[in-house]
Amino acid sequence: MALKTNHPDNLTSVEFSMNDLVYTPEGEALLERSKIRKAVKLFDLADAQDRENAIVSDGDYTVTAKGHLGSEKWKDEEAFYYKLDIPENSFFVKRIPAALNYETGGGVSELYDTREAKKLLAGVENVEIVEYVLGYDGTNYKYFVSKWDPNFESTLAYLEDIKEKGKQPTEQELKLLERIKNIQNILGIKYWDTKPHNMSYDPRTGKIYIFDLNKTKELP
Repeated sequence: MALKTNHPDNLTSVEFSMNDLVYTPEGEALLERSKIRKAVKLFDLADAQDRENAIVSDGDYTVTAKGHLGSEKWKDEEAFYYKLDIPENSFFVKRIPAALNYETGGGVSELYDTREAKKLLAGVENVEIVEYVLGYDGTNYKYFVSKWDPNFESTLAYLEDIKEKGKQPTEQELKLLERIKNIQNILGIKYWDTKPHNMSYDPRTGKIYIFDLNKTKELP
């Protein structure tokens, strides 16, 4: 028997005997059985190819394999992420083998961690958090789904090279590093991977975009 709970911030959670699901109204639209089956079929097809480059389609659904998530594996299965295009919308999908104790979250926990980070950073100007729509902890895989936005592809990873290699940052880079430090201080050490490689920056608007917001489970 499933236990369904409606939360005040447009989230619905469903607890099954072995699986957990949480979604927004937009995520609920993805939950039609035909849509989910078609999407999962395409993820599997992409996995069977060279996943760094695979593009597979079924009618008006298209999945593009975007990259690996770290180097950990479970029986040759890896954590991976995709772009899912369906009529009138596009989504980012992170799929992680359920048996893989992957530190960067995924599934229901990543949605809740992202929601908490959004609240903590609500008063910080020119900062935008990835727009989550669904998290699912299944028997074989965990899924984290958010709206697709090209602004959420990392463009600030080079700032880590500046610090590591002792290069002299420009005035703009110094300001960006200071803003990132402020974000890290607000989120705290539990958000262990809030680093430039999980951020992007739009110089036209001055906005910093943040994704992969997961809390470590090792701290109380």
